[in-house]
Amino acid sequence: MYELIKNTNYNVYVLGVEEGFYQRVKEEFKEKSIIHLSNFLICNAFKVFRIRDVLNSLTYLKEEVTVDKVIAKRLRGLFDKL
Repeated sequence: MYELIKNTNYNVYVLGVEEGFYQRVKEEFKEKSIIHLSNFLICNAFKVFRIRDVLNSLTYLKEEVTVDKVIAKRLRGLFDKL
């Protein structure tokens, strides 16, 4: 999506993306009108830690990581892919 915004000449983009990405492209492409669909699209879980950090924590038992059941299920799927 970043490359699309960077490499096309449209004047307006409407994004239904995570808040951090929206802020990044809005700042980098000031000449373009970037419209965000929702201020509630925020990925809190992965702004706090990275999947590799969680895996290292679980492997070496250095720090406790607590997540809700939905996040735990998603993380398990990601760990299985590593």
